[in-house]
Amino acid sequence: MQSEGFDIKELPTASETIGSLADVFERNVPPVKISEPDTWQFGKKLGVLRKGSKVKVLQTVTLEGDNYWAQVVRF
Repeated sequence: MQSEGFDIKELPTASETIGSLADVFERNVPPVKISEPDTWQFGKKLGVLRKGSKVKVLQTVTLEGDNYWAQVVRF
């Protein structure tokens, strides 16, 4: 598994700590696919997780294929 935004080798599990490889938007809800072929509606931006930040995973959600969303909390 590869991620552009996080330092992970496989899908993280709840309570795992992961680090950001780039600035990543924090959003309030997972994205929702609203039409084909690939139109997505993204949640409200709550902030930016800065490159190098560490977060604790609360849950992961499978969106489609190899796309995932993680609910996280900052330390």
